[in-house]
Amino acid sequence: MAGRTDATAQHQTRTIYVVLVSISAGHFINDLSQAILPAIYPMLKAAFALNFWQIGLITLTSHLTASILQPIVGYYTDRRPQPYSLTAGMTVTLAGLLLLAFARS
Repeated sequence: MAGRTDATAQHQTRTIYVVLVSISAGHFINDLSQAILPAIYPMLKAAFALNFWQIGLITLTSHLTASILQPIVGYYTDRRPQPYSLTAGMTVTLAGLLLLAFARS
């Protein structure tokens, strides 16, 4: 019986690399998508005839989302864990980037 308890304790303290790699990959993709937006400002400005005020609003929206919405969502998910929220968030980000890529106006 003692061997069983030791094995259980050892199993519980082992690092779960699949989870760490998934979180790291999600964070990496998130950082890449945030870096894409400023890089494509000149293309957005030319393609959609935007002025600097509109580019500034895009930047403001991006920063407000990162600065305000992200901590609120983090607080909520810390209280009520949702294992698939990372996947859902990355899917929504992908959908937004695809919509931006194919937008005509």
